[in-house]
Amino acid sequence: MGQVIKLGAQGKKELAVAFKVTTAYVGQVLSGQKTGGKAPAIWEAAKKRNDSELYNIDKIAKHETVKILDNKGNVKAERTN
Repeated sequence: MGQVIKLGAQGKKELAVAFKVTTAYVGQVLSGQKTGGKAPAIWEAAKKRNDSELYNIDKIAKHETVKILDNKGNVKAERTN
């Protein structure tokens, strides 16, 4: 999907009750891990809620430089993820 929806615990619980699934399943749908079954309907319902926020994953990921140290604390190499 390339997107995630942030929703509070109460909102996830309400969606779980409405669609007769677990809150864990709702969380997986909102993070983009589940796409089949009831997932599309849960995704659309979550998008329509006023207390949900839609994020593009590409904007969330940060590129950070990590320093690799030797046993004396000197920088051996740097990597960017």
